[in-house]
Amino acid sequence: MEFVPVPFVDALCTALRKKDLENLKLIRSQWCSTVERHHSKRREFTLRLDANHDGTQVGIAVWTLIENPLALPRDLTCASLSKYDRIISITVGDATFADSPEKVPVHHFRAKILPLIRSLASNYTFFNWSSDKSQKGLSDRFFSNLQGRVRVFVTKYTGGQCINFIEQRSLLSELGGLNLRGTEWPDSVKSTLVTFLKSPNFVWLDLLDTNLKIDFDMAACFIERFSKGNLPMNATLRGKTSVTLKTLEGLCRQYANLKRTHRNGQNVAWTAPGRRKRKLVAYCNGKEFYLHHV
Repeated sequence: MEFVPVPFVDALCTALRKKDLENLKLIRSQWCSTVERHHSKRREFTLRLDANHDGTQVGIAVWTLIENPLALPRDLTCASLSKYDRIISITVGDATFADSPEKVPVHHFRAKILPLIRSLASNYTFFNWSSDKSQKGLSDRFFSNLQGRVRVFVTKYTGGQCINFIEQRSLLSELGGLNLRGTEWPDSVKSTLVTFLKSPNFVWLDLLDTNLKIDFDMAACFIERFSKGNLPMNATLRGKTSVTLKTLEGLCRQYANLKRTHRNGQNVAWTAPGRRKRKLVAYCNGKEFYLHHV
């Protein structure tokens, strides 16, 4: 790695979390100074946004995640962020506009603030609590502008752009965990959820607090990945379902490498061969269902 170009290392550092930069510092090389510069200047923040009632202004709150917030300016604004800073959590619609320390017209937010957020959010969690028209407009702007890896996305249903965002992030393998909320999700979203379950970066999907049910195709996708050995450890599919444990047992019998090792009322477990025996656990009590890879 001594011959890795410094511009490449610089670009790599911009996408890493501070804890990853700290680990990278341990590798002594000619580009260690680049890593050290990013690490020493890196600050990590959470961003909260809320629109006013008619959607003409956006309230912004930038919070530090370090242990000593007094080390930062009291009136922290987006303008005070530098290229070395990173936004690692974004929340839309979970605050009171009047309490936001920074308020800007929506045209200023689109032209100045949104491009800044896009450049500083490369590896983040995204909470979308939009519940009315003004908040929906704000979240839609994020759906069409945000890039980078979404570690976790928690959202209510806010329309087609919300579903498109999930599908695009799934196809680009830039989404890890997905938690859907609310009772307004259309059945058409299920094809998008199967796309997510097939994504290499998939870790977990939680549908328990929605009107959606885990169907046969979702469960079959999860089990197939387990059988092939490309399902990550601790992967989880959780929600309500119309799929029975008996149906799952029939499905698993299609894969010769899966062996049922446990069956007790509401629980079934299968193992797959290998140096480390992998286990798939299914649980169903009539109200909650999950598949879990342990």
